Amino acid sequence: MSARVLLLFCVLTPYCAGACLPPAPALDKLKAYLVYQNGLGKNEPRLDTFNVLPMGDWLFFQLETAPTGDAAERTPVYAYRPKAEIVMLSCRPQDWQNCVREYARSAEGREAVRERSSAQTTVQTCQFTLSVPPWMPSPDNAAKRKVAAEILGEIRKYLAVRHPKTIWLRDFSLDDPDIWMYITTSAYSGLQGCSFDRARIPHCNWHLFGQTPQDWLRKQIMARPYRLYPPPTGRR
Repeated sequence: MSARVLLLFCVLTPYCAGACLPPAPALDKLKAYLVYQNGLGKNEPRLDTFNVLPMGDWLFFQLETAPTGDAAERTPVYAYRPKAEIVMLSCRPQDWQNCVREYARSAEGREAVRERSSAQTTVQTCQFTLSVPPWMPSPDNAAKRKVAAEILGEIRKYLAVRHPKTIWLRDFSLDDPDIWMYITTSAYSGLQGCSFDRARIPHCNWHLFGQTPQDWLRKQIMARPYRLYPPPTGRR
């Protein structure tokens, strides 16, 4: 289902004066991100309600659905900007708008955001509800294998992995924002992350995993293994 097929509610702001609908590219990217995260969690269908704050070419999506437990004192806010990856921020619910303003200022320069921002501490926002389905990998077809081959080429070129023994991916959807991989050579074995965009060449912006436990990551990959090397490529 397209992200444009939404249950949508408009709330009072000039941003909502026409159609209370954020741009389709923003909604598609947000939905892909949420579906991917759903696949790492309960992977059940759900409805998420968001407040939207536009700021120049930024859109900030604040999850109105109340978190539970220890997370209740923070609210997730998803930052969207054209041609950039979704970034998840963690803000206090009572001042999340100030939180995202500070983020935007640090990201693009304080003066640019100050000139565009309202003098008000709080502004009215547009609200909508988005259906988030369970995550599923893309079919193991020619289109997916083509992208997989291109990722293998990027690994060889940009990571300088010339003679791999095995490369396993966590099985993926072509809409996923991130792909995890487990690479072994005669000299080492390691984990690598790819911030992924099928429309971008190269597809991957490379990253590591910080303090995330390596054993947990490896188990996640090998629970849904997709063999990238050696041939034949595909789901196992």
